Amino acid sequence: MKTFSMILLLSLFLANMGHTQSCPSGQNCVYVSTTGNDSNNGSKSSPYRTIQKAIDGAEAGTSIRVFPGTYRENLTFHQKQGTYTQRIILSGYQGTAIIDGGGMHSSTPLPLIKIQDCSYIWITNMTLQNNYGPKAEGIRIEGTGTFHEVHNCKIKNIGWSQSKTTAPTDRNNHLANALRVIGTKSTAIKELLIRDNEIYDCVTGFSESLTIVGNVDNFLVSRNKVHDNTNIGIV
Repeated sequence: MKTFSMILLLSLFLANMGHTQSCPSGQNCVYVSTTGNDSNNGSKSSPYRTIQKAIDGAEAGTSIRVFPGTYRENLTFHQKQGTYTQRIILSGYQGTAIIDGGGMHSSTPLPLIKIQDCSYIWITNMTLQNNYGPKAEGIRIEGTGTFHEVHNCKIKNIGWSQSKTTAPTDRNNHLANALRVIGTKSTAIKELLIRDNEIYDCVTGFSESLTIVGNVDNFLVSRNKVHDNTNIGIV
């Protein structure tokens, strides 16, 4: 618990830095804008167009700052490794940055954010919405890894159906999770923080809004507002 407490203090310190206009010391800031271009260099004056472009080039100490707007993307962090003092950060910047799933899908849609076999990934100040279909997900953290954090995000309108009044009947497909953490390997996902988020208006069917299952060790779920969802809130 001593290590986890130290990480929480670091998290609070970085949260304050994340809202500064200048790039925090020790971080390499890259920027994304709806008016950018992926052939740009990712600087504040020459931002990328897609968030995934910034993620693909991210290394320990990279802070991805997303200008306000709606981004129709499904994002993947795969085997990205930050460190204790140089996390990989994805953050809304100077306003509301929205990742939008585009509505209803006939087959299982990709998660809006997938984090697989990574360490020290921090998602903060983002809005995730509008991802519907069988087994739909907002954020999925899976595999193994050390210290992930989801902080101050809004996750809404994630569901197997767009209707809250339609009763689920298929236990294999009428499922959805706003945020799901699943430890699938012999080495656990460790030191997980989920705090100060709001999860609402999700249609989860036979599943839950916020789910932590499998091999996950030493986690804290704190000060989240989970409301107006169907079925179970947190498991």
